[in-house]
Amino acid sequence: MSVPDPPIYGRAIGIDLGLERFLTVSDGSFQERPKFFKSMQGKLKLLQSRAARKQKGSQNWEKAQTKVARIHHRIANCRKDFHLKTAHKLCGRKLFWQKTSRPKD
Repeated sequence: MSVPDPPIYGRAIGIDLGLERFLTVSDGSFQERPKFFKSMQGKLKLLQSRAARKQKGSQNWEKAQTKVARIHHRIANCRKDFHLKTAHKLCGRKLFWQKTSRPKD
């Protein structure tokens, strides 16, 4: 008994992940690499310098460290959100391949 292959729906695309551009699709479209850290760098620098001037271990130092940690979490959440939304957009096309490049030693 043989099982037939399922029919292919949608259009096949290829994906190339890179350093200059976040991703390039075989149909010619591309997604630029977002700069989440650079957009929050000014605020992070300000909060870190304020935290450095506090006496280590004090309650004000703890509050300043919490503010710095929130900025780091916000950057991480923005990156995660971008990756999930990009993957969702690509998976709507049904069938895709990813190019894997291994650096030569």
